[in-house]
Amino acid sequence: VHRPQLLFLDEPTSGLDVINARALRALIERLRDAGVTIFLTTHYLEEADRLADRVALLVGGRIVAADTVEGLKARVADGDAMVEIRYGDAMESERIRLCSCDGAAAVRAALARAEAAGREIVSIDTVRPTLEDTFIELTGLSAEVMLAEKGGQ
Repeated sequence: VHRPQLLFLDEPTSGLDVINARALRALIERLRDAGVTIFLTTHYLEEADRLADRVALLVGGRIVAADTVEGLKARVADGDAMVEIRYGDAMESERIRLCSCDGAAAVRAALARAEAAGREIVSIDTVRPTLEDTFIELTGLSAEVMLAEKGGQ
């Protein structure tokens, strides 16, 4: 319709089915990549993580933290490497997380542990804080606290 320089979107994917939400996120990404400044409010932190260059976390109408997504995540990362290993065999699957100051050492330990136990490693992934983890850490709000603040139990 037109080419705005500035666009305000309030919960744009709320209530949309998966296909239309995906299409709208793709459109938002194209607009962002074309240089449009977009103010996006959302409760879907995965969406903010994917679409935003900068994020402001609001609690009670006040900004408690604002930075790039990576900058916010770096505030809560403790410097240790978290490695998640998923083992699998015909009978069962198991997922464990190892924390180490050296990610490579954690992976080597996981490989040795699997070999000694005769287990197959299905995947090894590094685990970083999500934007949701970051929100909870920086705001101090858990689901229970938020529910209580809204008058629930």
